[in-house]
Amino acid sequence: MNIVFFTNNFFPRVSGVAVSIDFLCKALNELGHRTFVFAPDYVNNDDLDGQLIYRATSLNIIPSWLSVPLPMLDYS
Repeated sequence: MNIVFFTNNFFPRVSGVAVSIDFLCKALNELGHRTFVFAPDYVNNDDLDGQLIYRATSLNIIPSWLSVPLPMLDYS
């Protein structure tokens, strides 16, 4: 089964949401499912091995921990 997670917060920003999605992806992948994560594009992305992560163009606002996804500007 293909499973997609859409989130406004993912690694490298550490939060309960990011940790939960990471845990769910790993568990579902072990069960034979394929997971995808759609998350904002931060300045320093540390994408995790073995996960299909798609990054949406984001507006990074000072302070640097705040990013606003702008999917209408993502033409890829």
